[in-house]
Amino acid sequence: MTAVARTAKYRASAVGNTSNLKASMPAVVAGAAALASQSARAHWLVNRRTAQRRRARELKPENSVNDLAEARSAQELAQLQQRIAALEKLSATDYLTGVWNRAHMDHVIDGELERSARLRQPLSLMLLDIDHFKSINDTYGHQAGDEVLRELVGVTRAGVRNADLLFRWGGEEFAVLATSTGYRNTSALAEVLRCKIEQHCFPHVGALTVSIGVAEHSASETADAWFRRADQALYLAKGGGRNRVVVDSCGNSDAWAAQTGKCALHLLWQEAYECGNATIDGEHRRLFELANAAIDASFLVGTAPELFCAALDALLAHAALHFSDEEALLEECGYERLRPHKAAHQHLLAKALVLKAGAEAGTVTLGSLVNFLANDLVAHHLFTMDRDFFPLFGAR
Repeated sequence: MTAVARTAKYRASAVGNTSNLKASMPAVVAGAAALASQSARAHWLVNRRTAQRRRARELKPENSVNDLAEARSAQELAQLQQRIAALEKLSATDYLTGVWNRAHMDHVIDGELERSARLRQPLSLMLLDIDHFKSINDTYGHQAGDEVLRELVGVTRAGVRNADLLFRWGGEEFAVLATSTGYRNTSALAEVLRCKIEQHCFPHVGALTVSIGVAEHSASETADAWFRRADQALYLAKGGGRNRVVVDSCGNSDAWAAQTGKCALHLLWQEAYECGNATIDGEHRRLFELANAAIDASFLVGTAPELFCAALDALLAHAALHFSDEEALLEECGYERLRPHKAAHQHLLAKALVLKAGAEAGTVTLGSLVNFLANDLVAHHLFTMDRDFFPLFGAR
């Protein structure tokens, strides 16, 4: 069977194509219909309660009875909103394994691709398929097969990073979106994961293996074209003897590295800079983005100084917010060196304010800006002081 035919087969059903899923299709369909009905009614009730509260405020009730009724209505509204959030999460989750389902992947993929292009951060895909899974069902039964799938999810979650997204792609096949990662590092990640699975003892069946296809998104290709390349790599891994990783060796990371120009002065975010906490890592990446925007704006300081000052203002505002968030998280973790870390943050903000004053006076240079960003902010602070707390969040 060709890779195109295999892709068409997988895309024919959002819940997969193995006998495990076929046997439970009526229940899945009924459950989905029930979820949709509950969610729709919950949304209707929220809208109704919101309208009632709006009318009550317009009437400005004075007596305590009406105040009590409004408070009760607000409580019910909060409960309904929580119920909606729970239903939406349930509809996006695979009922058997607890990971994100195929429908949720279709929902988030465009946003991930847009973020990758905007931040010039590579995005890679792993397609993982259990070798000879049909024989597991035939030999040990479908319940054993279900346990294997759940166990595989646990091993896979432990083998990928916190920022990576795991989905059930269909049947015994799973997908991992490796964020801010090119095909080279994703290939290494996939090989580590393959070895972990091969060495794991699964319930009922003991050892099993997986085949993995890897592809990095490239240029303006559609999500379907990207997934076909990953599926072709998986097809080659299966055809090459299984229990192996095959990589489609092209992607945006190569194209961006080949480009030249003022981006040569940009700060380049690397996955090694991640500490494992989503908030801190996200704010660090945003800090790099704003720093690069300030570098770009510095080229216009002679003709449009207001743009340079605005870029510095945005960088300063985000830095202050990030430092506050980071300090709060470190305090929750009982970080022993929090006091000198706070002092370092204040020192950086003070130097940034001096830099801003120089920009407003027209005396700041590109060299002083790059020196502050590359040396003070990144080399001395992120590489040294921040790395000290990385073990708190699981990073080495």
